[in-house]
Amino acid sequence: MGAYWCSQAEVVTTEPKIVKNLILQIASKKNTTSVHNLEIKGNSIFFDSDGYGCFGVEWENYAKDLLFEKLFEKYTGALICFESVNQYQDLGYLFSSIWIKPEGEVNWDDDEEIDETFYKRTRVLWIEGDVSEQPCEGQFNEADIWYITFDYLEQNKEDMPSLYAAYRKAKVEGFDDWSISFIDKKKVISCEIAQQIGELYSDNQDAVLEECLENMRELNSYPIDAEYADFEFELPENFPKLSKL
Repeated sequence: MGAYWCSQAEVVTTEPKIVKNLILQIASKKNTTSVHNLEIKGNSIFFDSDGYGCFGVEWENYAKDLLFEKLFEKYTGALICFESVNQYQDLGYLFSSIWIKPEGEVNWDDDEEIDETFYKRTRVLWIEGDVSEQPCEGQFNEADIWYITFDYLEQNKEDMPSLYAAYRKAKVEGFDDWSISFIDKKKVISCEIAQQIGELYSDNQDAVLEECLENMRELNSYPIDAEYADFEFELPENFPKLSKL
């Protein structure tokens, strides 16, 4: 089958029961990724792909049809659809997609990601890479290579105790081979550096790397770009917001 992707998805709507039934109808077709662990919580519908694909990125999907796209075609109300897609294998990256539509029908004739009837963006988060250079988007709209700053680690040391301990020991012993970030040219901790200091200054390199991966999954769990997007449309007043997966 190829790569194993696990998509965790959330669909926000003011009519969760109606939309839930539509999702089940769409997912029952053989050309669409199946849904698992589907449940309604308030105005959100949560489900996952159980490692069998994704719902909103065509080139990463095993099935012919995208569930998010089909849902936009069948439902005329406003929707927010988001998925955070994590690897089941060592594939080198994570990705996400966000789809938003106002009330009314979608006009697919305009092949832009942003138009008056829908908004769609995809984002890739590379696990490794040269953080001193601008990341490659490939087919995605946005791209990042994972790293954290020293200040971020200091502020979140309770969530990353193994990495923090290795970082502190590395500083004490004079380690200075840190990565340099592309954006502000500051010293940072990339995945490669975490592996290096984990091997040199920690008794549990696996724990150091798992904390890095968990942080990547957290960063991949919310569509940061959608908060600042300049939509060509408006959602209904007081429309419910997306939660953090």
